[in-house]
Amino acid sequence: LDALTELLTEDAWGIVDGGGVFPVATRPSFGRRAVSRRWANALRRLLTGVEITCEVRPLNGEPAVVLRVPGVGPFATVHVETRHGLVAALRVVRDPRKLGALADTVH
Repeated sequence: LDALTELLTEDAWGIVDGGGVFPVATRPSFGRRAVSRRWANALRRLLTGVEITCEVRPLNGEPAVVLRVPGVGPFATVHVETRHGLVAALRVVRDPRKLGALADTVH
């Protein structure tokens, strides 16, 4: 989390799409501190004690990280927008209907 925070621009923003299936914040987070805090809360609430794997791959023409829970499938995608070598935006997709196409892909 510290490494991620260091990579964020001061004006970074982030948003999560739960697709109405998962409860997520209804508004984006703005600023390095707010985005970092949102990630810390998500890691603590959702992934404590859960093994995950990460795969970097292009999705919709931009770099993204696919997070998977072994034996379960894709948990989320994180679309990364960069500016001047730093992360300017993180768009997370948790909607299982949007992740379904990734279930059968090689990882």
